[in-house]
Amino acid sequence: MTRETVRHMARFLLENPARLDRELTVLWHGGEPTAVPVSFYEDAFQALRDATPEGVSVQNRISTNATLINDEWCDL
Repeated sequence: MTRETVRHMARFLLENPARLDRELTVLWHGGEPTAVPVSFYEDAFQALRDATPEGVSVQNRISTNATLINDEWCDL
């Protein structure tokens, strides 16, 4: 997924807060999510924050086999 696709996804999911609960959980899963750099997720999380309307909380979760986890991933 490109960073631009993430931005479009965030805007689509969050453009109409009436169809959301007060919390949206995004599960990053498929293949091995840690195969892309941490900077991808930093940008993705920022895109979600930028698109999140007041009163809605976005939680990000990553499903991984943890073989590539290091301090940088733990800090994320």
